[in-house]
Parts: sequence; structure tokens; C-alpha cells
Amino acid sequence: MLALAALNEVHPITGGQAVPRGQCSKECLPGFRKSVREGYHPCCYNCAPCSEGEISNHSDSELCKKCPENEWPNKAKNICIDKVNEYLSYKEDVLVLFFSITSVIFATTSLFILGLFFWFRRTPIVKANNRNLSFILLFSLILSFLSVFLFLGRPVNITCMLQQVTFGIPFTISVSSILAK
Repeated sequence: MLALAALNEVHPITGGQAVPRGQCSKECLPGFRKSVREGYHPCCYNCAPCSEGEISNHSDSELCKKCPENEWPNKAKNICIDKVNEYLSYKEDVLVLFFSITSVIFATTSLFILGLFFWFRRTPIVKANNRNLSFILLFSLILSFLSVFLFLGRPVNITCMLQQVTFGIPFTISVSSILAK
């Protein structure tokens, strides 16, 4: 009888008949992990979002798990989803044909001009135009134009590594030789 009377009483803390929570933190949702509050009891924690590339797929997770190499987390960071490769395909995109033809035309034009400079290398006009820097500039431009082909088609590890190098170095040499002139 006494126990029934106690259930009907108004609780002094919550102001109702609900029993107060026995912890000082709410549960962490999926996509978050527990982060201990400094100077508080271990049951008191903050909910920190998982780091980039990590997920937490259940509530009150202590740690976030890293997604596999071929996956990344969704926006909520609670599941890993497959990475989608977007690239310009040799078979389907008209843009690939345009880039390829343009690259070949510019590379051929630069090669033709390089040949002219080499053929007339002993003439006063080529000597006055700083012949060596002109050769370097034209050669680096040819390499820059041809580096377009590394950006087309399905990417693989070697092309991904070569893309930045084969564009960056010739481009830097081109700009440097222009500034040196």
C-alpha cells in the first residue's frame, strides 16, 4: 500500500511522476562517439562527431571505425558507402574527343615551331630570342599538352600519381622560362 502511494506522488526534481535519469549525458547517436568531459565522472561525456573517413553505426559508441579504402562515410557518418568513380570515358564522351584533338593540334603546332626554331637556330632572330629558353619553353608546352591524355579514361593508380607530376612540372618550367625571358 505504501509503495502504491509513493508512485502517485509528484517527483520533486522532474515535477511529474517520471523518475529522473541516472546519468548526466544523453546517449550519442550513430555517427558520433563518446568524448569524456574533463573533470567529470566517466559517465558524463560529450558526443563528438566521427572524424573524416570514419563511422559509428550504433548509439553510445566509444570509438569510430574507419571505412575501407574503396568506401567513404555517408553524410550522417553511420554507414560506409561505395566510392563512385566519375571520369571522362573514351567510349561515351564527346568531350574526350574534343580534348584529344585539341591537345594533339596544340602539341603538333608546338612541335612544328620547335622544329622551325631548331632549323633556323643559327639565324640572328632565333639567337636574339634566347634560343635555349625558347627550346625549353616549347618542349615543356608539348609535354603539358600531351599530359591531357592522363586525365582521360578510367583512372588507375599510376595515372592518378602521374597526373599531378606530368602537368605540374612542365607547367612550372613553362612559366619559369617565360618569366626568365
